[in-house]
Amino acid sequence: MVDEDRHPALLRTPGRYGLPNERILPGSASDYVTNQDDQGWLLVVTLEDDLVYFGPGPVSVARSPAPF
Repeated sequence: MVDEDRHPALLRTPGRYGLPNERILPGSASDYVTNQDDQGWLLVVTLEDDLVYFGPGPVSVARSPAPF
């Protein structure tokens, strides 16, 4: 019996050697918005306007394929 979704959101940002960095975020992926500012930097914010990431892209927020 599953009471809650145990698949967290993952923030994927550029890493070394072409492999992305991944950071677990609270909530679901739909709780986050990705925007690009005028100078090409990417912003990831929560629906409450809290800044989560500001830096180069590509950046994505996705549901983890594995439960935690």
